[in-house]
Amino acid sequence: MTRLQLASDRSKKLSGHIDELVQRLLLILLFWTIAAVVISTQIDDFLILLLNWLSPCTTSDCLNIYEPATWSGIRWSMVGLLSIIATSPIILQQMLDFASPGLLPDERRWLRNWFIITWLLSLLLTIVMVIWALPLFFSEGHDVQSGMGFSARYDAVAILQTTMYLILLQIIISAACLWVLLGIKIGVITNQLIGWWRLRIHGFTLGILILLSQSLEPSIIIIILALTAWLIELCFSSIKDQKLTGDDSIVYLDSEDCEHQFLLLDCSCLGAMEQQKKVGDIMRYSSNGLCSYADDQDEVLQAIIRSGITDLVVTGCNSMPLPAKFHSSLNSVGCSIRGLELMDREETLEQAWSAMKKQVLFLDAEYTMGHND
Repeated sequence: MTRLQLASDRSKKLSGHIDELVQRLLLILLFWTIAAVVISTQIDDFLILLLNWLSPCTTSDCLNIYEPATWSGIRWSMVGLLSIIATSPIILQQMLDFASPGLLPDERRWLRNWFIITWLLSLLLTIVMVIWALPLFFSEGHDVQSGMGFSARYDAVAILQTTMYLILLQIIISAACLWVLLGIKIGVITNQLIGWWRLRIHGFTLGILILLSQSLEPSIIIIILALTAWLIELCFSSIKDQKLTGDDSIVYLDSEDCEHQFLLLDCSCLGAMEQQKKVGDIMRYSSNGLCSYADDQDEVLQAIIRSGITDLVVTGCNSMPLPAKFHSSLNSVGCSIRGLELMDREETLEQAWSAMKKQVLFLDAEYTMGHND
């Protein structure tokens, strides 16, 4: 059974991938450990500063630590969280480098943009939350209690736990929504695949939130899950009909009523022939030399997968000079390849294309789906 292979793919055993993954994880662990050691020396001063900022009153008046053991746990949890934030650029870079070789060009850009935008947005929302939103939230609650005549006493651990939970909550929701929006924009999430993507994103996101929310009341968990699912669905609703329109959408039927959608690969063969003019009823991709440029090969494979191309037509040669890996990948996605051999023939592109189309469709006359030419 053939499988899709990108031009940059290299034959590597499973043990090789595992070794690479282990090396990258060890590098991440090294930087995280260094960051944790440095942060642990300053964590007490940081927590005091944070509590002074978040507390609606002076810490000596209304803040207490009722469970010293829990305080120790939250202290080290904060060290871990801050260490992850400090080393997140390294973590994201290592994840991207490990995943990139197996991704199509659009998928690679999607993952890179998702990492960068999620990191920047999460950092911005965390700053806004800590600087403005949480102090306002705690202050409003304190005013309500004071107005009722209560003498407020707050648990410092509860304030820090609430802060950490809300930070993680907004990171998870932001990441899920951006994953959907960027996937739709780039074309990775399509109408044909939206059901499978819904299952994965909802399942993964809501599953993590359930694990993080174990200590909350069931009613609050249900509200959080419902709001998260609604936000993700709101992002999914931005998807539009992504079918091709105009001339590019023409699908031909052969004499056996099988559908054919063509892509013309206009290759100049490293300058050996001139670029051809566009043929009106066929999608077109231009390359200076598909045999030599791995990125162009990946772009062509991506266009074939995205648009459901069934027949790739090469202008200059008979397609045999193209790498065997490229032929194998075309076979794996159900796309045939043919060549017009214009370098060795005196026919024009229009003449060669018309003859090729009749040969593929087994027709004396040309028919398109819903049209009779």
